[in-house]
Amino acid sequence: MCIRDRIDINDWKAHTEYKGIYCESHQVICWFWELLEKMPQNEKEIFLQFSTGSRRVPAEGFAGLRSSNGQISKFHIEPKTYDPGKESFIVAHTCFNAIELPAFPDFQTMKENIEQTLSNPACFQSVSYTHLRAHETREDLVCRLLLEKK
Repeated sequence: MCIRDRIDINDWKAHTEYKGIYCESHQVICWFWELLEKMPQNEKEIFLQFSTGSRRVPAEGFAGLRSSNGQISKFHIEPKTYDPGKESFIVAHTCFNAIELPAFPDFQTMKENIEQTLSNPACFQSVSYTHLRAHETREDLVCRLLLEKK
């Protein structure tokens, strides 16, 4: 499998869909991309893994991003309510290349939240490979196990 070594934020932006109140010019989305642009490469890889299940970009770039069923699937950003009285963390749906991004009140709050999320080992659940089926990736396994719990 061919992969790209560097994460191109402009390519990522170009292959992202926004849901609800979010659009490319929404202030929270502008802060989000600014934060990713400022991250060193290794942190971008960690965020990519958190949000898609893989640290690497396909050879075709983000245009080649696939969901757990193997279909081309753009990256999605969905709004989530930010509640300052509760811990409002970003949520990832790796099976679908989607994140729920809280409507943070400012850049610094978003930065601290994402840094805290990515430094938490619980965000990257480990799954035993003994459950893998033939030709099944780790990401496929995680999605299958989550669906079986429902």
